[in-house]
Amino acid sequence: MFKRKKLLYFSALVGALTIFNALFFFYYYTRINLQLSGLTVLFIFLFSLNFVLAFHLFKNKLWRISYALSFVLFTLYFLVNFAYYDVFRIFWQANTGQLGALNSSELDLLLSYYNLIPLGLYISAGALLILTGLSLFLYAKTRRRLYQKIVRSIDFLQGRRNSRSTPVWLIFFLIIVINTSAVGLLNVYKHQISLAGFQKTQYYSDLGPYGFLFDRLIVRLGQLPRLFAQPEATAKISDIDSLKSSLQKLAALSLNSEITPTPLRLTNKLDQPHIIIYQMESVGAWALKQEPSPMPFLSKLIAENISVGHFFSNSCTTINSELAANCSFYPESTGPVSDLFAYNNYYCLPEILKDEFDYTTAVYHANEASFWHRDILDPKWGYNRLYFTPDYRLRASDGEVLADVLIKIKQSPRPTFNYIIGFTSHGPHNQDFIDLNHYENNLNISPYLQPLSANSLSAATDEVSLRNYFGFLKAVDNDIKKLFSDLAANGLLDKTVVIIYGDHRYYPFASGDVAADFYNYNEIPFVMYVPGGVSGQAQSVASQADIAPTLLDIVAGEGYERPPYFIGTSLFSPDHPNNAISKCLGENDYIDDNIVIQNEKLLNTFQPLVFSQKYAGLKYEQYVAAFSEVIAKSDRILVNNELTGPSDSLTATSTGPAKELDLNQATDSDKDGLSDLREKALGLDPHNLDTDGDGYLDGVEVINGYNPKGPGKLAP
Repeated sequence: MFKRKKLLYFSALVGALTIFNALFFFYYYTRINLQLSGLTVLFIFLFSLNFVLAFHLFKNKLWRISYALSFVLFTLYFLVNFAYYDVFRIFWQANTGQLGALNSSELDLLLSYYNLIPLGLYISAGALLILTGLSLFLYAKTRRRLYQKIVRSIDFLQGRRNSRSTPVWLIFFLIIVINTSAVGLLNVYKHQISLAGFQKTQYYSDLGPYGFLFDRLIVRLGQLPRLFAQPEATAKISDIDSLKSSLQKLAALSLNSEITPTPLRLTNKLDQPHIIIYQMESVGAWALKQEPSPMPFLSKLIAENISVGHFFSNSCTTINSELAANCSFYPESTGPVSDLFAYNNYYCLPEILKDEFDYTTAVYHANEASFWHRDILDPKWGYNRLYFTPDYRLRASDGEVLADVLIKIKQSPRPTFNYIIGFTSHGPHNQDFIDLNHYENNLNISPYLQPLSANSLSAATDEVSLRNYFGFLKAVDNDIKKLFSDLAANGLLDKTVVIIYGDHRYYPFASGDVAADFYNYNEIPFVMYVPGGVSGQAQSVASQADIAPTLLDIVAGEGYERPPYFIGTSLFSPDHPNNAISKCLGENDYIDDNIVIQNEKLLNTFQPLVFSQKYAGLKYEQYVAAFSEVIAKSDRILVNNELTGPSDSLTATSTGPAKELDLNQATDSDKDGLSDLREKALGLDPHNLDTDGDGYLDGVEVINGYNPKGPGKLAP
């Protein structure tokens, strides 16, 4: 009787939690255009079963309350994932690097997306929490009363409080059996879906947030042996050569296209021009097709200067786009470079321009330098001047930053390389951000009022956000127009190369036309202004990895031998492969004139999205084999830290030119003239400006060769 009632109460609790969660996710799915399936409900049931079993492991009341509160974190994760899926069409999988990189400005930005979550979902989440908490409370109370009743009715049980408790070993055994079975089920499902023709939305619909978390946990556990494995004993250069061999296979396949672009040629070599790269935030090429264009000046620039038929980002996160543009290398497939590879060595365009061509290199962004670990990465990439907050007000307009760039160019006795990371058009595109720009930046953003084209309306967002988005783009367009006007007014237009492009895709499309939706979602605008009147389409397909080699062609000439680690190709080169590769949080895309192939790393599946030429279908397996090699090899090179240059990047930015560093709170905490990165390398405290207490700043001692930790000089 006692055991039967215990089982009844246990089953009732599991059933109740399953029903509560299923109802919550039914509403959740309807608002995010996913379809609840039997497999989704099964994973909800497995979670509920695990949750209740684990609840039995915690006998102490405080522990049980803490455990119940952990469900609050799950619910918050679901809410965050709603907004994340709405933007990226994937569920968020946090790792320690991402969590460790969070700071106040990043949290503030993430919280600004709260408006993407409908009010009804907040109410549903609150109801789920209340019902779950109440169910656990009643379950614990009912079981305790049942046990006390049985004990009082049987004399020999008096004083044996735990005689009827479920053994801990049995709970562990049940958890192991249940989850082992779930792993088997998941493997069978992933195998079947890969054979049936993988659809990403089907994967997320079937698994749901619970199943996705479980799948990612199993994958992470499977990767644990790698942490203890010995590194591969291969020469670093062989990895690069092997990657280039695979890239050449793809290039050879793309050359069979019926399209034979004629590359542009530079009419004259520029003598150390100033360089401005303006990386716009979240600007898609599709927006410029709207008539009338929300960005008329940029559209005119593209038509009258150097452009690309189809230009793509190499990622869908801003910092990964910066890696591609600065270092001419692909990011890692599954996450931002700042999470796992901030302390790698790099040899990138800013360092080359600084060390070999006497450039002053500077990066500008109206945000904290610690966001995406730029305070670590930018010096490693070769920037000797970092302008972030507090140099600029947080979220200052791009126009304000661009105006400051112009001042610094005019003041510089040397050629300058200036990398501007835009912020104005960052989402969410709502009234809150419009108001913020009005009150803090004196920037008036007005929604787009003209009729929207059918193409624009197929963007997967509401019309209000869409019109607001075009209003933000108009503000960016005005800033670009003023930049060129100011360059001309200051006599710098004939001395400056300007490159403008979008950092990554933003709004997805759902018109039903697979090819059109892919290009609308993924293509970004690109234009390059080069003094001398060079204009036209440079290549048919290109990406951000081609920017650094192109600039080296302009500055150093075609005969300059680019670094071996640059895998992009100059837009002026007749050997340009006319293809692009994007690696975005587990989704990898290959694009050329013949074909678009999508790889989902979650299931290691490949599928053709577009066949532009009949030839591509005959060579599909060759495409997949070469593309797979490029993904794996480029990932491994980053993991093995193989992008070193002639000298270690840290050393290169810590001697000589490092004396010119413009330091702020983000890079020099104690204001002693040494960046935090440099102090870490020397074993100094970044928060102590005079380590040995001799009255001299640590920075002064280092510049003069003395050891800030005590008597004597630093080792040469």
